[in-house]
Amino acid sequence: GSGAVRLVWTAHHALNDAWSMQLINARLRNVYNAILDDKPLATTPHSYGFAEVGKYLESRNHEEDRSFWQNYLNGAERLQMLAGAHYTSQAKNRQQIEASYTGTVELHGIAKELNIAPSTIFLYSLAVALQLITDQEDVSFGLLLTGRTLPVSGIENIIGPCINTTLCRVLLKEDKTTRESLQEFQAHLDDINERGYLGLVDIANAAGVDAGAIANALAEYRNLPASVPDSDDKDAFHSADVTGDDRVTAPLFISGGPSASGKLRVNITADAKVLPEPDAMWLAKHVSKVASWIAETGAKQKLSSMSIVGTEEFDLIMECAAAPSQTLSNQKNSTHLLHEFVEIQAKISPKKIAVQFESDDFMTYEDLDRRASLIASHLQSQGIGSGSIVPVCMEKCSIQFAYIVAVLKAGAAFVPLDPANPWARKLFITKQVDATIVITSGQAVNDPWLEEGFKVLRADKELLPSNTAPTCPGNATPEDLAYIIFTSGSTGTPKGVMIRHSQVSAYIGAKESMSMEPATSRRLHLSSTAFDASIGDIFGALANGGTSYLANVPKMLTNFSQALDDGMANRVFITPAVAQMLTGKQQPSWLCHLMLGGEGYSPVLRDALLPFFSVENVYGPTETVVTATSYHFAKDQKDTYLPLGRTIGTCRIYVVKPGSTEIQPIGAIGEICIGGPQVGAGYLKDEEKTNAKFVSDPFVEGGRMFRTGDLGRLHGDAKFECVGRIDGQVKIRGLRIETGEIEAAIAADQTVDQAKVLKMQLADEVDRLVGFVVLHGD
Repeated sequence: GSGAVRLVWTAHHALNDAWSMQLINARLRNVYNAILDDKPLATTPHSYGFAEVGKYLESRNHEEDRSFWQNYLNGAERLQMLAGAHYTSQAKNRQQIEASYTGTVELHGIAKELNIAPSTIFLYSLAVALQLITDQEDVSFGLLLTGRTLPVSGIENIIGPCINTTLCRVLLKEDKTTRESLQEFQAHLDDINERGYLGLVDIANAAGVDAGAIANALAEYRNLPASVPDSDDKDAFHSADVTGDDRVTAPLFISGGPSASGKLRVNITADAKVLPEPDAMWLAKHVSKVASWIAETGAKQKLSSMSIVGTEEFDLIMECAAAPSQTLSNQKNSTHLLHEFVEIQAKISPKKIAVQFESDDFMTYEDLDRRASLIASHLQSQGIGSGSIVPVCMEKCSIQFAYIVAVLKAGAAFVPLDPANPWARKLFITKQVDATIVITSGQAVNDPWLEEGFKVLRADKELLPSNTAPTCPGNATPEDLAYIIFTSGSTGTPKGVMIRHSQVSAYIGAKESMSMEPATSRRLHLSSTAFDASIGDIFGALANGGTSYLANVPKMLTNFSQALDDGMANRVFITPAVAQMLTGKQQPSWLCHLMLGGEGYSPVLRDALLPFFSVENVYGPTETVVTATSYHFAKDQKDTYLPLGRTIGTCRIYVVKPGSTEIQPIGAIGEICIGGPQVGAGYLKDEEKTNAKFVSDPFVEGGRMFRTGDLGRLHGDAKFECVGRIDGQVKIRGLRIETGEIEAAIAADQTVDQAKVLKMQLADEVDRLVGFVVLHGD
């Protein structure tokens, strides 16, 4: 107002800290109000000089301090969320976000009951919340100490930089009650407060840890000095501009303390590349919710029983689990049998090219349907029909499509086999499905496994009578099997994933409509037929009246762009490893849309492709039919991760606590589960694994869901992300591989004592499987 005077105080952080600024502010208030009211100065606590702090620290036995840190931090690591962060402390070079949340819990009451400090509950709650978003049970972070607990006379009133950065570690143990864990943590904090002034460099040297990396996540519990009065509107002295942020420059800084009402307030300041603002807000909420849960349960329960997902958050998660309603409007009929999609197009566009191999081997929809019907009649004459399972082991060519459709028309299910796979694997699969007939062609006809008593139909030699009657319609129903695809098995035994017509038709009806596959599309069929992406390559194109184009494999490997141009392919599903070939100077002329999936990749690849193509990130295991989620990247996509997007059709996606069906909080890592009509029938002849992985959907009455074994999270902006695997399964060039299967095969050699297989990147940064063996001594 009129006559007001503004006082600007600038203090270097090397001279003061936030606590000191509050003390200075209180003294200025006291002097100002005394002069204004013409009253004597109020008595203030005696303040010792900062030199007393220095004397105390210098007198400590630093060898004992080093011994403590060596034992306490042995094996400690930084938070994984910071592992890939290229952080800079230059504010102009980073985008900083802030988030604040005031909950309903008041810490002092429960802290007094447990005989611990309020800060202990806050820091423990923070560790639990960080564990949720990092999947680390061993949580370490930097800790700002106020220095006001040092055994120095009058320390609470000393003006000077008593603040210090040290390290804090919390081992979260689910076998103890939170009361026991908090009391154990309090004992550690007592040591930390006493020994935390050794310095990060000395701590790092003593413990053999990267202290700087750990301290990139920094925490602080803030309390006002007892001598600082609450703000009073009667005071003429106002200090709303007094800050005191202690010059924190860590990429992740979380502070907590009592609000004006006494409730816990959590504040987060972060580099947006480390923690986006929506995720930061949920982290702040979850820290408060963990503290509330501790208070509500009296810290008597174990951490394993904790549930902090409230009704509002649960409803939001369920909303994100399902596809937006508008994506369902253009779905094709999912009650079709799979081969009926071809029959429909044969009537709509009989003269249009359905399948093309190279430049001169092609079939129209009319040809494809006619040949498939003739072959189906022949198969029926050989006893193939409803309930039959027919392995198809053929080199890529246009007639291969006719044989696959023919098996379906005959009422049977097909099992795609890659001719390049080891013959022992092909033999195992053929016996596993109780096949009586095998369809094969090319060099595969000479494989030894075909001499095991199977009837062999050579697709390149078999002459079907010209007067063969059109196929008798197979009596398959939507609930009959359409195909079985074998994936790897952790015991060395391939697992047969059974997919019904209704399940694959649900995928075709939803995904291929959603992705706006045009009737003019020419889709490159790149995937191995034994890889479930081939289902999309074949039937995704055919269901929409497009063309499925097959190229010569050597040509694709030597000049992928040219192979695409030769076939005028405008759409393709490829793995990120293959997509790297499209980041060079020469881009294919016709290609416009990429579907990337099958393995993880970095945003660097996405950004290299977006200037030239429309890029779609697709996700889904074989057990849920090719693709369950889809995300179309915007040209200016800024996410530092790769969103899975939303589910397609009526699929649903959840992130649950591993080993349970309990929904994880937003931002927390858990197991990805997929529900809906695309969930497969189970594993062939393996009831135990089927029951373990294909389970009831607790969120949809009568529904089923598949436990993928993938780890993922739901971000605060409603986007899902896959972050890894629960088990030892890896993906190389899109192929799902159980390292245990390879280890079992190596260990079968009589000279091998032990075997271990790891996914590794060598100097060229290309993912490879590397095997290590220990041979028998003899």
